[in-house]
Amino acid sequence: MTDLNTYTDEDLTGYLDGELPQDRSDALATALAADPVLAARLQSLRLPKAVLRAGFDSLLVAAPAFPLSAAAPARGLRGLAAAVAVCTALGAGLWAARPQPRDWMEYVAAYQRLYVPATLADIAPNDTEASAQLADLSQRLGLDLADVRIKDGWTFKRGQVLGFQGALLVQLAFQTADGTPVALCILRDASQVAQPFDAGQTEGLQTVAWARAGYGFFLIGGTEANALIAAAQKFEAAI
Repeated sequence: MTDLNTYTDEDLTGYLDGELPQDRSDALATALAADPVLAARLQSLRLPKAVLRAGFDSLLVAAPAFPLSAAAPARGLRGLAAAVAVCTALGAGLWAARPQPRDWMEYVAAYQRLYVPATLADIAPNDTEASAQLADLSQRLGLDLADVRIKDGWTFKRGQVLGFQGALLVQLAFQTADGTPVALCILRDASQVAQPFDAGQTEGLQTVAWARAGYGFFLIGGTEANALIAAAQKFEAAI
């Protein structure tokens, strides 16, 4: 995974705006393809164009007409001041519209939103491979994940080692019988305290979050809330 300190937010926004040198842009594109956390950071920096366009339109409608000649200096100065005020207000609107820092579950959701059935369709570890993956992740997390593969109607596809702000983040990818991608993500965080199940929706996907001392859990995928809650309960009992 890419060192998160390798690329700053300025690098990422420069990449979005096409302002990076070609070699730096090519290197960043390669890193984005290999690092889902970095890709999620990039996604979080994309400005909502529709909101910005509406902001521009409303400011321009309210702004006084700028003088077309220098014949009236006082009016020209007033027009210039009005233009500065419009730019200041627009700048404030841009800052307000800029996405604020997000927690780890929102980054996970942005990444999971990119998954389609074809993403996992060709991944088919055999029993030995799947057991080896889960044994390695169990050792890294300090949790026994051996039984998470036993899930009615869901197929375990792969486990990935990720990270968030220096904390270990593991993603376990599954595919339901109808092809829907689902992920169980576990963050090892010493400051985490126990939290009950909390169902919701993020990025248009159903989610269930819960926690125990030292670990945060986040199950995401599909649109069936009851099915995801039932699955979360089974995962919690299995780990």
